[in-house]
Amino acid sequence: MVKKKLQKNKKRVKIKKKEVVFPYLKDLLVACGIVLFLLMIASSFYFKGIKIDGYGMMPTLRDKDIVVAKKTKAIKRFDIVVLKIGNKQQVRRVIGLSDELVQYKDDVLIIDGTPIDEKFIINGINESQYSGKSFTEDFSSGGVSGLSRIPKGYYLVLGDNRPYATDSRHYGLVAERNIIGIIMMRLLPVNDIKAY
Repeated sequence: MVKKKLQKNKKRVKIKKKEVVFPYLKDLLVACGIVLFLLMIASSFYFKGIKIDGYGMMPTLRDKDIVVAKKTKAIKRFDIVVLKIGNKQQVRRVIGLSDELVQYKDDVLIIDGTPIDEKFIINGINESQYSGKSFTEDFSSGGVSGLSRIPKGYYLVLGDNRPYATDSRHYGLVAERNIIGIIMMRLLPVNDIKAY
């Protein structure tokens, strides 16, 4: 008789444990679902996943890399941006800002008469100069836009792989409304994750 009571008590304890665990599990799953839903909504307004197509940003970004872009209007020099050119998306680096005179002379970036270092392409410049070639052709923002200075609301963008990139030298200045966002991070390949 005592054994039967103990067995009944054990069954009650097991049932109570299940009753206690399952309500918390249900709440946890509901909370996780809500958080996931909110993240999906936030990402559609604030972030965008992009697959790199092409070699215009080598060696910084390679073909088929997956990156995350933050949607913002606060664009600075040397930001890597996603832009809309026609019906395609491109990733390029911002070189010239509104109301600046941008020139390239002998592989040196000159903005409003001041030389500016481009550390992210120094290896490409050195290799080109070693072989007697120019990494970035000489040009000015006036030759790209027809105006001496970059107009308000426009940017001059270039690919890091200057000899082969299609950029502002080919399609002109980029309007701010055509910039989708700034690259924040490379997610794939996993062995090369990097924040920018």
